[in-house]
Amino acid sequence: FADVDVIAFDDTEIFGKDDVILKRIKVYGRQENFQKALQQMCALFTVVGGPLKYMFEKALVRRVSGADNVAVDTDGVIGFIDGVEVMAGSEEFMTSRGISIPEDETADSSFSKTTRIMYAAEGGEIYAKFCITYRLSEEFTMLLPLLLDEGMKPLVYTRDPNVNDSLFCSMTAEQPWPIFLPRFRS
Repeated sequence: FADVDVIAFDDTEIFGKDDVILKRIKVYGRQENFQKALQQMCALFTVVGGPLKYMFEKALVRRVSGADNVAVDTDGVIGFIDGVEVMAGSEEFMTSRGISIPEDETADSSFSKTTRIMYAAEGGEIYAKFCITYRLSEEFTMLLPLLLDEGMKPLVYTRDPNVNDSLFCSMTAEQPWPIFLPRFRS
């Protein structure tokens, strides 16, 4: 790799199967239960892949079928489950599509800088909030300083709507390391 300037990683190489943790889930409105929220998110991310696929699969006892017509956007995912449009993404993703965040929601300062909030919506209404904590895999944590010392820029391909530059800065002691995060789009 002596002549390499950029090296690419898949997000599952950066976050292993145990490095993305569902810290909290809150269900709103008339939705049936936590199980439905977990099943729908698992159906979306079974198709999308990435570290959220592993996290939601671990949270369920049984497998679910993948969603249909899944599209990945910069900070969210849209797909159809049993003919109903389901979305997962950031507050910005939801509000840009005309979906309002429940009024009782305020920023929770008790979370670490590596915890991200992801909302789920069905039929244009928020029905769940997921608090997800990220940590870099042990292997990538050891490899990153070596790459940077050699002048290599790591490029991370991600399908996770929560992974962005600010998350990486939080995970790498706020150092301004050049990490780029293009999204896979479908």
